[in-house]
Amino acid sequence: DLMKWFLLTHVRKLFRLWCILGALLWLAGVLMRPDAPITLFLLWMLWIQAGFWGGNLFAGWMGILAFRRLDEDCDPEPLLAVSQSVLAQNPNACCYRVYEAWALSLLGRQEEAAAAAALAEGRRRLWRKPRLLLMWSAALPPDDPRQKRAEAALERFAGRKLGRHRAMIRSALERQRIYAQMSRGADELEPALLAALEQAGCTREQVGAHLALGLYYLQRGDTARVQAHLSFVAAHGNKLKVREEAERLLCRMPAV
Repeated sequence: DLMKWFLLTHVRKLFRLWCILGALLWLAGVLMRPDAPITLFLLWMLWIQAGFWGGNLFAGWMGILAFRRLDEDCDPEPLLAVSQSVLAQNPNACCYRVYEAWALSLLGRQEEAAAAAALAEGRRRLWRKPRLLLMWSAALPPDDPRQKRAEAALERFAGRKLGRHRAMIRSALERQRIYAQMSRGADELEPALLAALEQAGCTREQVGAHLALGLYYLQRGDTARVQAHLSFVAAHGNKLKVREEAERLLCRMPAV
């Protein structure tokens, strides 16, 4: 693991060394085979491309592992560490800026999350990738006016995308609408909240669904159900900020 993090935090320097080594090999090749300059040049270009894509694929693989930790263990810290390592070397990496903002929001560091989200807002790539846009909007405060702009863009995506992409966007937008209506405690929300729990595909999504149900039943005074759902959040939320919220609410509740 230490070697992986060393490579990630120094990937840009290593790429420069890779380029220098490639130039030295090209020069040696020219001296040894002056009759094949075009072949040597093409080999040098392949060498550079291999280093470039190798570094990007390695960072992407580390990101995949970090997302897996987040989804399975409810631990946003690896994703934050990967994002900040990449951003330290390439501050213009839009997707990693969004990952950073989302991870910070999941950890409850809202001011830092808002600052990171603001840095990504003007990037064209953000408004072309629905998955990035979903994470970006999730990192914003609930009452942020940019939420409406993000929702409108996602609605346009849902009208154009096909298959699982459309289903993903529709599902996310529906969950946002349901959670926005939570303050009413309306009876018709219960089936939708239960359906969201059934459709949860990982521990992180289950924690979010249980929290929503716990808050819903809290509004309705159903103590037994509140404790059941919030206890799941407290037991599995790990480093998510919502775990602390669930524990705080459970401490205030009377014993059943």
